[in-house]
Amino acid sequence: MFDSLWLSPKAGRYAYFAGGKLWQADALASAAPIFRVRVTRAAPALKGAFCDAGDRSVLLSCGKEPVPAVGEYVYVQEEEAASGTKLAVCGLHPVLAGDYVLYYPDRAGLRFAKALSQEVRTACTAAFPEGVGCLVRTSVGVQDVPKALEELHAIQALWYEKTRYVGVGLVHKGAVDYRRYMRAARETTTDDQALAERYGLRYAPDLALRFEREVDPVLAGLHRVVTAGDVELVVEKTEAAWVVDVNGKGHALDTPDGNAALAVNLTAGEEILRQINLRNMTGMILVDFVSMPAKYGETLMAALRKAAETDERLRVVDMTALGVVEMTRSHR
Repeated sequence: MFDSLWLSPKAGRYAYFAGGKLWQADALASAAPIFRVRVTRAAPALKGAFCDAGDRSVLLSCGKEPVPAVGEYVYVQEEEAASGTKLAVCGLHPVLAGDYVLYYPDRAGLRFAKALSQEVRTACTAAFPEGVGCLVRTSVGVQDVPKALEELHAIQALWYEKTRYVGVGLVHKGAVDYRRYMRAARETTTDDQALAERYGLRYAPDLALRFEREVDPVLAGLHRVVTAGDVELVVEKTEAAWVVDVNGKGHALDTPDGNAALAVNLTAGEEILRQINLRNMTGMILVDFVSMPAKYGETLMAALRKAAETDERLRVVDMTALGVVEMTRSHR
């Protein structure tokens, strides 16, 4: 839950505020790109695998899921924008929102979401061309099948025009489901009058301009080194992950009971979660906290997991033997 939400379809962006601070500003989208990839090399240390997606390399993050075998083809969803021109961090299970038809040009037959009725399945099977491979989503109704067929033909044309050399699936985007943004806010302001009237939101026609004046300057002020009280964070973005190093400058961390080190790490944890949202960190996030007695590990992890409950995209995974905390945050 956060205090207020700015939702601007005109600017294609949203931002939300909690405790008087900007926590996130992001582009409006229903899903990230989906790729058909070939697994080329296992990466046990990263709990995933490296894959070939035709025009780029993909780091597949599997978490606790089994890593696909080398040579296997799988469909994955981008969780982090490509770094440079090659590497993208992807999740193993594509998740689509809104109205979608996902076209698999190398697969025969239709695949249906579990919630679709038999009536819709029968109508789709009869209407779609033989040999078409696509995923029919739960938002499709019987009355929508003709429209879905029309969209499929457009997707096929795009496939042959733009991706003849690349093994990447194409996703047709329907309307964005704004409710998933609004559910987390006590108050929502939008510059879409129809949206404001439909859901009883605060209407502000100049919201897109306010993004430029008020939100963008905050984002432009992000620095590599962040200070929270006497605790210093060094935030780095690498090709494979975000890395945060915690420095307890000004603190005597060698106390016999280790309480000082725990206090530094708890303070750092609060600021790290704020930075994750503010910078919209996605994919793998590795945090190197200051050394402290092992008995305090659970205390720190419990505090991080409790604080992370406000961000449904963030998961605090574990702490390694070296004291590095592993997190992952989905792209959408």
